Amino acid sequence: QGCTCQAGFTGVIAPAAQGYSGKCTAAACPDHSSGTDIISGCTCNAGYFGAVTAKIGAPFYDGGCTAWGCSPGTGSQCQSCVEQSKRSQADHCATCNEGFYIDEPGCKAIAADQKCGGATCAKSCEGEKCGFKCAGSLFGQEECARDCKGVECGSQCIGGNCASACQGLECGYYCQGTECARKCEGGRCGSYCSGEKGSQGHCAYQCKGRQCGFQCIGAMCAAECTGDRCAYRCQGSHEDVGTCGTKCNGLECAYRCEGSSCAELCEGERCGFGCTSGSGNSQTCAKQCKGDECGSGCVGGLCAAQCNGRKCAYQCSGVNGEQQACGSECVGALCAAKCTGAECAKGCKGDFCGKECSGTSGAKSHCAAGCVGRRCAAKCKGAYCAAGCQGVGCANGCEGDHCDDGCTGDHCSKGATPSSTCQEALDGNPNLCGLKTSFKDEVIFAGEDAKDVCCSKTDCPAGYELVNGACERPKCKGKLVQGCYLTNYTQCDSTYIKYATEYIQCGVSGPNCLSDAVCSIAE
Repeated sequence: QGCTCQAGFTGVIAPAAQGYSGKCTAAACPDHSSGTDIISGCTCNAGYFGAVTAKIGAPFYDGGCTAWGCSPGTGSQCQSCVEQSKRSQADHCATCNEGFYIDEPGCKAIAADQKCGGATCAKSCEGEKCGFKCAGSLFGQEECARDCKGVECGSQCIGGNCASACQGLECGYYCQGTECARKCEGGRCGSYCSGEKGSQGHCAYQCKGRQCGFQCIGAMCAAECTGDRCAYRCQGSHEDVGTCGTKCNGLECAYRCEGSSCAELCEGERCGFGCTSGSGNSQTCAKQCKGDECGSGCVGGLCAAQCNGRKCAYQCSGVNGEQQACGSECVGALCAAKCTGAECAKGCKGDFCGKECSGTSGAKSHCAAGCVGRRCAAKCKGAYCAAGCQGVGCANGCEGDHCDDGCTGDHCSKGATPSSTCQEALDGNPNLCGLKTSFKDEVIFAGEDAKDVCCSKTDCPAGYELVNGACERPKCKGKLVQGCYLTNYTQCDSTYIKYATEYIQCGVSGPNCLSDAVCSIAE
């Protein structure tokens, strides 16, 4: 009599002379859903809701996908609706009626403390809090408080370009909009801004100020910012477009950013220091950064690759990426020295670059391979780590069956015997390095100068600076003040502005508080 196909399958199985004829085939997903077939599972498309389950007999499924509806109206109802594919619920608004603003996905009445609502309200206002909480639309080109001037003008504004060119200490603070506070100017302008998380998330983009764009949210938020800690802890998407803080310029800009390419091309001593690339295809946070410790503790397959700085990519981790090449091709005395990843520090250039790098097990363990520099790749771990290295003692002490293959340079093999150690040299001459850092655990080979091997070429202790190759106290026209860290307000004169944040800035012309020793204004 034939057979019935199981739930989710279409077809007819009928008796035949040789047994049976026909077959059962998995039924296709219904309209407005995506998937290989009903058996594999069907998911409703964006803008639709529901569920699809397998069933015996036509149409071979129960349920389905229904469009989120939207009906424009008056008051708190939508003035217009977002396109179908962007709806996440019923009545998902694109614009609101007079007296209301977008509080996605609906409309919310403008509160009494909101100065205005509308596309251009308070556009060029001047005043301490003018344009405060002005409300436009999150997705549109609304420009409320766009060119405002004042300490907190445009703060907490809502609109595509709200406070985009504001000027003031905290102007555009907590703004919401794809390009809000985009080119703001002020110490903390655009801090905590929230841009759309797609490719248009440009809030605080190109902002100028010491902490501008601080902890911003958006794919490219605070990219190209300028300021000591601008884009610090910015949050971009972990997908391929996560470029918050890219090209930032400042001492610690994009310091702990999150995003696939966040802090890429940044410039600053510790820019992109602890950046995290996530798990997407692109893992290049802090790539090509420039700064003493830029990308030093980054996480990502290619994070801080091609960086330039004394300790850039120093302890980078590339183990999450397919290429595992964090800090590769870096340039700096200690760049990627303690990196982790199959090809981390590969091709690095610097006296101690890639030293003690750790590759993974297997044939791809090439960390620091091809490095150039005295002791580069020394003590590395990996099957081929240090292979092809160039420099005196470059593969000395490496661990791996082929780790010193093809090395060039005096005493470059892993078993080369040193003539003495830096500890012994320093015991014999405690002033060998003067004020500079000494490498006590380093070894000295025959023909090498102890001072050249054991003493840092650039390092100076805290409170000193390198002047013509020597460490000297910085010249200060005023009195020297130790750093004013955290809640120690007593070190800030009453005429200065005080921040109750991670650091306190004692005014524009006062101590910078990011350093251990700073100069106050001349008395």
